[in-house]
Amino acid sequence: MHGVCRVGQIVELRLLRYFVAVAEELHFGRAAQRLHISQPPLSSQIRLLEDEVGVPLLLRTKRSVQLTPAGRAFLAEARQILDRTARAKEVARRAESTGATQLVVACGPVSMCAVVPVVLPIFRERCPGADLVLTESMPTGIIEGLQKGQLDAGLVVSYFDTIALKREIILSLPLAAVLAKSHPLAKQKRIRLTQLEGEPCVLLSRGMGSGFSQHIVGLFQWRGVTPRLAHEVTTLQALFAMVAAGYGVSLVPESLARLAGPGIAFVELQEPKPTIQLCMAWRANNVSPVLLTFLEVVRGCFRERT
Repeated sequence: MHGVCRVGQIVELRLLRYFVAVAEELHFGRAAQRLHISQPPLSSQIRLLEDEVGVPLLLRTKRSVQLTPAGRAFLAEARQILDRTARAKEVARRAESTGATQLVVACGPVSMCAVVPVVLPIFRERCPGADLVLTESMPTGIIEGLQKGQLDAGLVVSYFDTIALKREIILSLPLAAVLAKSHPLAKQKRIRLTQLEGEPCVLLSRGMGSGFSQHIVGLFQWRGVTPRLAHEVTTLQALFAMVAAGYGVSLVPESLARLAGPGIAFVELQEPKPTIQLCMAWRANNVSPVLLTFLEVVRGCFRERT
């Protein structure tokens, strides 16, 4: 199987098409008619393919043609390669004729609220024909999707470790304390982080892979506060619900205040305000024009606020 995958990268597409035709017809004569070539050259081309792969792909007798186990495995790979090639040609033709192409962007919960509403109207104006797919995901899913080529760009908090992707800081957001309205500090105009000493904390799960929670803990420690981690949640909505119910306090960007429910108080932190950084991430080898336009739009929207 290892040999099949390796050879799939170097075999000519023409040979793959010949093999798929023979494998589907299980008859050299019918396959030759389907391909509009004569049978002897087809037979020699299949032998050439088997030589390149290094294993027999077909069992031939005077009465029948059958696939070997290696041939069945190779057939699945060959079909996938031909399908991807056909899709790539279609995307290229579509981009050439209409200027439209697909862009798949995934956002973390903070970026979805703080970045997307600013960027999308301008991007739509710049690329009206782009087929934009926008999803919200946990940071681990975004990074994995980028590395696997399932995503074109990610907008996420910047605290992740990978050398496989390019990343660029686009925005620093000041943080605020999030308290239940019944909390003694909720009516204060500004507070110091040190006033939260000993308070139970509700944070986004460290399992999300963003490094956001570790960053918040580090901010507390930098101000000489030892946080008491009480609860971890996977969404901002769950965080706000836990805080409103009195399970603890938290730190989130000030700009998310409009998303909090009626039981939540956002209280400013005294200067210098702690911040979190948001970034855009993408694969360095992705030079799609629509991606490059998207990156430029994001830079233009937040250049003065970085």
